[in-house]
Amino acid sequence: MSVGSKIRYIRNLRKLTQKELGLKVGFSIATADVRIRQYESEKMVPKADILSKIADALEVDAAALNGVDYQSEKELMHTLFDLERDFGLRLEKRGSKYMLCFDPNSEIEPYMDYALSSWYKARETMLNPFEENADGDLEYHLWTQRFPIDLVKEETTRKERTERLVSGRCNEIKTQGYKIEKVNELILLFEKMIKSGIKLEIRSDKKRSAVGRIVACVSVCHSQFLSLHSNMDNADGTNEIAADTAAAYAEYLCAIEYLTGAGIKIEQASREKAKRYAAKKKALQQRQAEDERKKRTHRLCQIGGAVESVLGRPIDENELPKLIAFLQRQERNGKYFSKAMQSENVTDPVTFSWEN
Repeated sequence: MSVGSKIRYIRNLRKLTQKELGLKVGFSIATADVRIRQYESEKMVPKADILSKIADALEVDAAALNGVDYQSEKELMHTLFDLERDFGLRLEKRGSKYMLCFDPNSEIEPYMDYALSSWYKARETMLNPFEENADGDLEYHLWTQRFPIDLVKEETTRKERTERLVSGRCNEIKTQGYKIEKVNELILLFEKMIKSGIKLEIRSDKKRSAVGRIVACVSVCHSQFLSLHSNMDNADGTNEIAADTAAAYAEYLCAIEYLTGAGIKIEQASREKAKRYAAKKKALQQRQAEDERKKRTHRLCQIGGAVESVLGRPIDENELPKLIAFLQRQERNGKYFSKAMQSENVTDPVTFSWEN
């Protein structure tokens, strides 16, 4: 959908008229409906600041208004190729069906796993395939356009709950004089974490291992603790599994702090992964900026062609200041140029000259 089509789609979901939306954005009473109509009909493209205001007025994430207007299946396929190259999208065949998933080793996979899980949960809870539910459908479609606003709110709530649970347990453990004296104690801690629902990745490090010595690496993804609380609420607000998880995680944090204080180096690979992901994101943004530059250049060529078609001759470079001065005079004398651009229909041909 194009930007204009998305604005119209979400405005209709919100049951707003063009004038109501225009007023919420901050346009004057006289131009509120005209401006929104121009954007929706794609006679004008809203600038970034205006697009942000429209998103706020519609109570959706600004990314929901980024227009990607696919004109053919080929364009859609090339988008999938881009996702494969930039974000680790992977094509798999299961039986007679083809499935799309993200490479588990890609930096974006943990986020996508969490986001897609939230998407699936929204579909399951808001849409009923066995009966028509207009309210549920509306709620779901608004959720998709607000994404990730609602998800961020849920994450914030879960993070606060996790911090409260874990910080209390950490203080209790530290007051008891926590320390680690044997390797076996670490193994028992990892076993406790796994039993509480925490996912660990344990693997051997071949580069550091040697004859008679095996070096094992244990990886913990800290973002998983947000999802561990998603379905653990009882009616009284308590849950034994959540408490066990918090206790195991708190002990793990205390163990890391104790070992670090004892001079043992704890490697953190997440920072390097974040840097690589940021570099990929920057490269993608640069490509998007280049695409926008090409679109703007094309648009400027179209504008120049339109002016030359009216004059019936090419424009010389030294005539550009005259054209700019002419348009500025039109604006000073009554905003004739702006009014002409806002009118939907032009019934009479317009002839102009900027010759002195």
